[in-house]
Amino acid sequence: MMRLLPRSLLKRWLLLLVLSGFLTTAIALSLDNLWFRVFNSKPLFDGRFWLVLFSLTGLIYTIAFLLTKRWLQQLIQFPTQTAESYHQNKTPQSAPFEEASVMLRALLAQRKQNEAEMTELRSFVANASHELRTPLTTLKLRVEALRNGALQEPLMAEKFLREMESEIDHLSQLVADTLDLSRIEATKDNLPLTEINLNRVIYEVCAAFRVRAEKSNIQIQIEGGENLPPIAGVEEQIRRMVYNLVDNAIKYTPNGGWIKVRLYQQKANGALVLEVEDNGFGIPPNYLPHIFERFYRAEATRPRYGTSRGSGLGLAIVKAIVDAHGGKITAQSEVGKGSLFRVEFPSCS
Repeated sequence: MMRLLPRSLLKRWLLLLVLSGFLTTAIALSLDNLWFRVFNSKPLFDGRFWLVLFSLTGLIYTIAFLLTKRWLQQLIQFPTQTAESYHQNKTPQSAPFEEASVMLRALLAQRKQNEAEMTELRSFVANASHELRTPLTTLKLRVEALRNGALQEPLMAEKFLREMESEIDHLSQLVADTLDLSRIEATKDNLPLTEINLNRVIYEVCAAFRVRAEKSNIQIQIEGGENLPPIAGVEEQIRRMVYNLVDNAIKYTPNGGWIKVRLYQQKANGALVLEVEDNGFGIPPNYLPHIFERFYRAEATRPRYGTSRGSGLGLAIVKAIVDAHGGKITAQSEVGKGSLFRVEFPSCS
């Protein structure tokens, strides 16, 4: 069943394209003039200028991409669902009534799906705007300080430049994690599955954290079973999932603490279970149900050990990967005693 592009959706696309173009051009021109006045150097030959410009431009088009992705799904899913439901439920005796009933059910289902997607999109835009506000405000304040005389004080200028570089790195990480999450969710129904030795992945990821853990006097203990069956999945994504869980445990474990990574097979259903446990501060009960949401942080009552900041998407990426591989993830925590993240995967056997 084919249909033309709705006029309202066409207007939204054209408006989004025009706004993105104007916004990108305005940012490039403003940043070019500002950069020359502040640093007294030609922006075209300054690598930092391009890093800032590409980060901001990438963020704009990331949000535009996510918007258009939702609209495209609305166009593709409705006709497909309607046609499939019609052919499955059609009977020769009551074809007109069955067709009307199927169309009505499809319209209601599509309406509910659209409302859920719009709610999720509004939440994402609001959260993304909140995450961008702090680094952009910091960058603006530092640029104004440099313009107002801080350039004449080398130590102060160097300090401000380091802070600006840190904020740019944070923006770049935010854009990269947003794109990764979008890619994982877009390809979850068509993954190129291979057999993965999860025990080997765990040892390799933990080995990469050894130096960082030793600096904080944190012990990483691995409890891996022998002769465990492989799981079916994308090794790059599974490695990213394990990395995020161990990285999250290290961030919230104080000096002298420990982290335990366990892998075993359940006898009842043969599923492989991965557990990452720490003895950090823990997560308050009212925060625990929301930790897998995008940009959600429980840091107001949960101290973070270390100087690096995250994008707020680490656990959201973990859950997206687990869902895409047919698994399930749960979290348990008690304030003052630590946290336990448990992931269950179906084994190939």
